[in-house]
Amino acid sequence: MHQSIEVLWAQAIDTLLLIINHEQGDLRRQVELLQQLQALLGTSGSVIEILYHMPVEVFLDFRRYLDTASGRQSKQFYILKTLLGFKFALELPFLKVEDKHAVHAYIGKRTLFDFYKDTFSIEQADNEDALRAAFSQLVAERPEAKAVLLSIR
Repeated sequence: MHQSIEVLWAQAIDTLLLIINHEQGDLRRQVELLQQLQALLGTSGSVIEILYHMPVEVFLDFRRYLDTASGRQSKQFYILKTLLGFKFALELPFLKVEDKHAVHAYIGKRTLFDFYKDTFSIEQADNEDALRAAFSQLVAERPEAKAVLLSIR
C-alpha cells in the first residue's frame, strides 16, 4: 500500500506540474487535469484510510513490510505539499540528504495557488481564511470560475 501511495503521489506531482505550467486559455484542458489530480489525491486518501481503519494487531503485522518507511520520509509527499502551496519547515529532518535537495528544488517555484491566482486574477492569500475569501469572491464575480471549481469537487 505504501508503494501505491508513492506512485499515486508521483503521478499527482506530474499532473500538478502540467496544471501549473499549462498555457492559459485552454480552460477545458485545465479542468481535465484538475479532475485527474482530484482522482489521484482521492485514491491516495482512500489507501491511507485503509491503513487508519486496520485493527492495531493487523496494522502491526502489516507494518513490518514497510520496514522503516513512513509518509514523513517521502520526498513525493513534501514535493506535493510544496506544489500545492503549503509552507513547512525547510529542515525536513525525516528525509535523506538527496531527497531534501529534490524537495528544495521545488521551493519558490509556481504552485497550484499561483495557477488559480493567474487564471482567475485573485489576490495573494497568506492563510487559509484569506484563500477561502478569495475563492468566494472569485465565484461570486466569475461564473466560469464557479463551473471549474464545481467540476473538481
